[in-house]
Amino acid sequence: MKSLKQYLAESEKTYEFRLRSLNEISDEHMDRIENHMKKYNMESMGAPKKTIMHKPRGFADVGAQEVYIYDFATKLPATPHALHEEIASICGCSMGSMIVHNMKEAEELWEVEEESDEEATSVLADADYSEAEKINPEDHYGDKYNEKMVKDSLGAELYKEYKV
Repeated sequence: MKSLKQYLAESEKTYEFRLRSLNEISDEHMDRIENHMKKYNMESMGAPKKTIMHKPRGFADVGAQEVYIYDFATKLPATPHALHEEIASICGCSMGSMIVHNMKEAEELWEVEEESDEEATSVLADADYSEAEKINPEDHYGDKYNEKMVKDSLGAELYKEYKV
């Protein structure tokens, strides 16, 4: 039988996060972040990666720019929002210039919705139901439908076989 310590050692989880920043974080600030992350039992902090110049996802009102990516893992759970606030205050930069999210989170979730100039229209406001497929009403009700149904049901009874 396993001891409690063995169960705890086996159930140890790692929580992976990604920090994306528009500004490069200096070595001094990285040391301060690593020191601060000790309270979450930081397991590792990856080397920074720099993307090519492009319009970054998730950052509103930003043109083409390079993004610096830092991956890190902790042993204790933390919310991305809390980490975002703490890291932004340590670096002394605005929260809009960096994003923290879970590594397992889909990229679509950290995208910022862009407002379009087109006016949105409700489908329910369309009285003609222009997007709905056109249906012939005689196929589903009416005199012709009833005559066909009766005719088909009588024919089915005449050819019904019973096994003895």
